[in-house]
Amino acid sequence: MKRLATLALVIALFLSTVLAPLTSFAAPSRDFPETGHSVGGDFLTFFDQYGGLDIFGYPVTDQIEEGGRQVQYFQRARMELWPENPWPYRVQLGLLAVALGKEQPGLEGQPTADANRLYFPETRHTVAYAFKDFWEQRGGLLIFGYPITEQLVEGGRIVQYFQRARFEWHPENPDPYRVQLGLLGDEYLAAQGRTATTSVASVAPSTSSGTILLQSVSGGTFYTMKAGGGAPVPAGTGTDPSWSPDGSHIVFFQSEYPPGLYLMKADGSEKGLLYPTDNAMSPVWSPDGSKIAFVYHYKDWITKTVMRKPEQVLQDFWAVKVLHLADGKVTDLPFNDPDESSPQPQSFSPTWSPDSTRVAFDGIRGLYISVENGSVTHIPNTDTRFASPAWSPDGRTIAFMYKQHDHWEIGTISPDGEGFKLLTSSPPFTTPANNVSPTWSPDGSKIAFVSDRDGTWRAYTMDADGGNQQKLADMPVSYGWGNERMLSWTKN
Repeated sequence: MKRLATLALVIALFLSTVLAPLTSFAAPSRDFPETGHSVGGDFLTFFDQYGGLDIFGYPVTDQIEEGGRQVQYFQRARMELWPENPWPYRVQLGLLAVALGKEQPGLEGQPTADANRLYFPETRHTVAYAFKDFWEQRGGLLIFGYPITEQLVEGGRIVQYFQRARFEWHPENPDPYRVQLGLLGDEYLAAQGRTATTSVASVAPSTSSGTILLQSVSGGTFYTMKAGGGAPVPAGTGTDPSWSPDGSHIVFFQSEYPPGLYLMKADGSEKGLLYPTDNAMSPVWSPDGSKIAFVYHYKDWITKTVMRKPEQVLQDFWAVKVLHLADGKVTDLPFNDPDESSPQPQSFSPTWSPDSTRVAFDGIRGLYISVENGSVTHIPNTDTRFASPAWSPDGRTIAFMYKQHDHWEIGTISPDGEGFKLLTSSPPFTTPANNVSPTWSPDGSKIAFVSDRDGTWRAYTMDADGGNQQKLADMPVSYGWGNERMLSWTKN
């Protein structure tokens, strides 16, 4: 008996030693520097489990008491804590659309059965097509509640109100971002005369000047936006758009017939075929305005040894070519790596030196610099982890994408291979974000890039040394592959 009592005491001491530190831990919390607020506890669990930023937006208040209950406002929602309920009903979303008086009378009769439409007798409203798909796939009743209107037009846009949300139709966006949620949290606080942190759905404040081209999806709509603020404006459709040096024209590839490199004015007028070609990418103007370098994709037969026998194999090639605007002549840029026996071009992402005499690109063994009608050299200290170079306006630095383990970061290096530096990084113990497709501001003080750091690809800017990283616009974009050029920046 005495032995059992001693054993029980030992176990009790052991458990107190082990559990005491655990109970001293604070509930997990996450800071959102974009708005200066944090989310923790059940609210953070609910946030992560049911859609994160895409569904709720950023927090615009801290956790506060309202009507005897703990709540927290987000751009698109209000979370309420109901500790007496089991999970997932411990956190519920406020009926903000109802509180804002958005309810409309229901239909007089039940509509004819339709696979593309759901009818809710509770409110006598329906949800259909893309809104139906979004409602079903992103949370249903738990997140959005019942529809309280049919589809209607507000501010020139198709919308529909649900008890807890407003769906908005954005046909200019790529899938799956054509349905977005309205900022009901911000609107409710404003209606109450209460101040929320400035919404990051608008363009982030910036001292940058000029205009940025942003590709939403390869072959889809590209937009212009003022670097210092302003909403993205559709400019045209195509792949890898790029500004002329004076910002008066845009060059891009169009795959629709007749395919080729196209030129148009900055306002979208006077669009015309510049150079017919069936497969081009990454056109970029020389700073003196006389030439355009681009990547041409083609296939050719090569001899490979298969099962100890030579065979003809159809191979993909990518070669940088230069279009001379004065006479329309196209020349090949030297690509052969002097340290590689293979003569097969694998060249991507051309970028011009400020004096328009050299082109840097990424190839089979890293980054290269090529001189038209001259030689090609491999930039020392670069390898296959380097991609998508962008030469700075002063010629001293080349920005690039760097494959760090399983994700991309952005760094800089000098043309002679010295001074390697990474400008972006992800916090420790988190899933690393991708940072891709760098481009310089005309004065060389900033770099624009695309990142999925908040779960969705969007455009960002940072200082040339990596400081002051901030979202350029909340519009989601679709990034496809390692050498895709998403951005171009002009001074006008």
